[in-house]
Amino acid sequence: MSACSDYHAASLDLIERCAPSTGVVDVSAWEALGCPNLTSQAAASAIRPLSERHERRLTLEQRIASGNYAFASTPGGVESLEASHSVVDALYLWGDLAKLGPRARAEWVAYFNQYQDRDTGYFLGPYVREQGHPSWRDTKTITHPWDHMHDHLVTCLVPAIQALGGQTRFKLSDGNMTGRFLDRDYLRDFLIGRSWNGYQGDLNFREHNPWYLGNEYWYPGCILWQIWQFEAGTPAAAQARALLDEEWYAWHDANMSAWGLWYGDLAGDPQRLFRAPLGDADIPSEGMPRNPAESTWHANQVMGGAHQLWLYDFERHAIPDDKRAAQTNLLLAMQNHNDHHFGVGDPRAPSANSNDCTDVDCLTLLAYNFRRQNHRRADIAAACERAASAILKNKIDSHGVLSARAGGAAWTHHSGSHETYSPAGAPNLHQQGFYLWALLAAVSVLDHSSDPAVQSFIDHPWPSMPTHGLWVPGRHQYQTREAATFLGA
Repeated sequence: MSACSDYHAASLDLIERCAPSTGVVDVSAWEALGCPNLTSQAAASAIRPLSERHERRLTLEQRIASGNYAFASTPGGVESLEASHSVVDALYLWGDLAKLGPRARAEWVAYFNQYQDRDTGYFLGPYVREQGHPSWRDTKTITHPWDHMHDHLVTCLVPAIQALGGQTRFKLSDGNMTGRFLDRDYLRDFLIGRSWNGYQGDLNFREHNPWYLGNEYWYPGCILWQIWQFEAGTPAAAQARALLDEEWYAWHDANMSAWGLWYGDLAGDPQRLFRAPLGDADIPSEGMPRNPAESTWHANQVMGGAHQLWLYDFERHAIPDDKRAAQTNLLLAMQNHNDHHFGVGDPRAPSANSNDCTDVDCLTLLAYNFRRQNHRRADIAAACERAASAILKNKIDSHGVLSARAGGAAWTHHSGSHETYSPAGAPNLHQQGFYLWALLAAVSVLDHSSDPAVQSFIDHPWPSMPTHGLWVPGRHQYQTREAATFLGA
């Protein structure tokens, strides 16, 4: 057995263990407490102890036979839409989705589509609390509002439907929420004139930081792209493509920093540009971080901008060579000198305090730049090998799968989503699949490694996703002859 085959077996075992059950959160008790952040001490008394959690198993074969594609995010948890689309992603990457014939794939698509709401276009299933739920009242805790979380779900779930060979039940263009980006004036207002200096706890979510806004700006790009794909040949598809090019890409191209990232409207109000970590210091115009504050300033943009750049790379949208090279230099400088992960703070600190997001965001961009430009390829490969080795050594939990959480801390994708909550020490279907993306990006630039565990992942025949979700260019998808020469192809 190799590290890769061990992880594959552990991943499939976790998937089997995550049949929906009675839940790890006592929802009535949580609501009686006032719906505090589920990962906070204030919610601790509402978390069921291990002795009261009831794990249920279903094999993939049993699911295919019964047409049951509901999953829990963690063993003993309740049904979770995020869990089910995360399983699609993981099975696709491992090659196990091939076990599903046309009937089973159609049933899985139907499972997702039963939750799609005709009016909004959103998937109103077990994940995001309904509007008006008391969990939305704490403005200091709820920094990611209802529409933001639903846009995120559409952006991540619809590619899973596409990987299954299906389509949404209702047209995204017809939804009053998913279709709102087809309004040119709305899209412009969504993108332009926002403050990038952080959320003030006042329900004005037009003001936020680059990490949040990178997610938020990613959503219209992906939803417009999906309309263009699913509704090909219709006026809505033509409008979606036009707006993607003329507004979404146009704004991002015009406001791209010297590092190929974003921190606000460059020609707009300077007070709305991101500068919070810098204090009274000037905003850098070029070069590498000179101190921890600048490292944090840059890193927040990377963790946000990676989202838009996933679509940029999938569509082969051009980035100026000088900006791509500067971005590579920045990413390489961000790798922690000690644990070899990627984080937000000083890279000379004892640890990067990394998680799935920070490692995924940096390693995917390094993999893209390795393929698209002949700049520091040997350095990228070395950094990716170090990171892959570190992830396999530091981030595999006691269940044999990847975990984003330092010390096995509790986690949920949204502070009020008990469906996606994993208690301390418990695995999570989203994390174990999403973090795999970081590994795939790292090994995609490698032919050989002195670390046997990393080599086993290099040797696995990973497919490229057919959509922007979890996108990594295949080993032989080169942009330049120099890349092929470097890799010995």
